[in-house]
Amino acid sequence: MALNQQTFQRVLASHQVGVKNGVLVALSGGVDSIVLCDLLFESGISFSIAHVNYGLRADESDKDELFVESIAKGYGVAFYSKRIKVDEEVLFQEKGTQEAARTLRYEWFEELLAKFDFSCVMTAHHQDDQAETILFQFVRGGLISALRGMKFQNGNLLRPLLAFTREEILNYATSHNLSWREDSSNAQSNYTRNFIRHKILPELKNINPTIVESLSKRTAIFEEMERLISSVIQNDLTQNLEVSGDTFSLNEKWVAVYPYKRLLFWAFLETRGFSSAQMDDAIHLIDAPLGARLESASHVLWKERGVLVLSKRQEKEASVCRVEVLPFYVEFSNTIHLEECRMDEVVFDRKGNIIFLDLDKLTLPLILRRWSIGDKFIPLGMQGHQLVSDFLIQQKIPQRIKPNVCVLVSNDVVAAIVGFRPDERFKIDTSTTRVLRIIGGFQV
Repeated sequence: MALNQQTFQRVLASHQVGVKNGVLVALSGGVDSIVLCDLLFESGISFSIAHVNYGLRADESDKDELFVESIAKGYGVAFYSKRIKVDEEVLFQEKGTQEAARTLRYEWFEELLAKFDFSCVMTAHHQDDQAETILFQFVRGGLISALRGMKFQNGNLLRPLLAFTREEILNYATSHNLSWREDSSNAQSNYTRNFIRHKILPELKNINPTIVESLSKRTAIFEEMERLISSVIQNDLTQNLEVSGDTFSLNEKWVAVYPYKRLLFWAFLETRGFSSAQMDDAIHLIDAPLGARLESASHVLWKERGVLVLSKRQEKEASVCRVEVLPFYVEFSNTIHLEECRMDEVVFDRKGNIIFLDLDKLTLPLILRRWSIGDKFIPLGMQGHQLVSDFLIQQKIPQRIKPNVCVLVSNDVVAAIVGFRPDERFKIDTSTTRVLRIIGGFQV
């Protein structure tokens, strides 16, 4: 359909867009966002303009900013600008230029929304952008969300030009004698999106001249498919998921026979930082050895006996402490307290996670640290050495706890696995006069 004031207003009305407090327009200076501003002005909708200058194109970036400011003055609306020095932003190194730039500008838009109480932020994404996004996400290995592309509304963000093509936008701009600036970087193919725009889409149009419109029209169907699948999978998850705080447990036998495993793990893991490439790895955990794990930036999925467990990653704390005087108190993954006591105060209580050692058999300073591969000790009541790793397996210690288990070391000898078992060589006996009491160190 042709882009004009009437069709633009019909799009807003069909989506019940509220603009009572005015809108914030993300204006780059390109033809798309210039047309959006003109449509809002002609429709009598109050708006303000926001522009980000990254300095990526030297003088050209500064000229873009001055041009956008002149547009704001021409319409008589408020103008907000922000300059970000790319070389000072670590985020650009971690995410890549375009993705990092997007993250930073949307964070700033949210700040402006909160400060000035705008009804929403509007961007000028259109059908061609939608087609590029779908192809981009699909090539990157995206799942269902890759097929549905960008939403018309995503929280406070609105994209009212998604119903129109780039050609229709250009026609509006020329027929209304609008001026705009061309971003020279858009003509380059070194960015993936630009490569899709200049190389891939033209080839696809040779096969299907209406590929852009076709992809755009199907996004609504893909979005409904996503909601339907998500609803079914989430319902199945709810019935078969045990939740304890931030920890989730899935019954391994149920997962093994579930007919839609990839969709299951998509619903379970995608929102927790796992990539689409990790979905097959998650399925392979079903037949993996105990303790096998899969990690994202924020979560860990691992296999325990009969269950797959998902929890948030814990920040690593200091892994070594010197115990030079008693009493001694420290927070590792939980509280550990070391103190001297008398023999008549010794009360064995397995539930209390208390261990007693003969203090005279120990040499200060003691070392309290997390266990490591190769650590070994002589468990109380035994004669031969055993690896700490084997002991923890025999005790069926959950994988989520194992990394945080601590050992107490005296003269490079493991005197106890804190919270679990003392070493035979440091046990208390009838000749003991001074006792080291260790409290804590184990938390399910």
